[in-house]
Amino acid sequence: MDSNASRRLIMKVVTALVVLVAALIALMATRAGLIDLSPKNIFMGMFVLIVGGALLNMVQAFISSDSTSPQDDSMAAGPEGRN
Repeated sequence: MDSNASRRLIMKVVTALVVLVAALIALMATRAGLIDLSPKNIFMGMFVLIVGGALLNMVQAFISSDSTSPQDDSMAAGPEGRN
């Protein structure tokens, strides 16, 4: 596993832990009566998390994907346009 992959894995684990702690705090506050959550808000939050996670994965896959199309001469040239 290279350093980039391990860095991404660490970030995903840290993000998951932060979301878990936030969900536990919200659950405790709801059970204590400090926050009044309706089922509509709970399901909307779940929907936003699922769609947001899917979009994040799509963006990460788009950014990290290698270009399989061959480069044209101007892109393959040196810094001043020379080979």
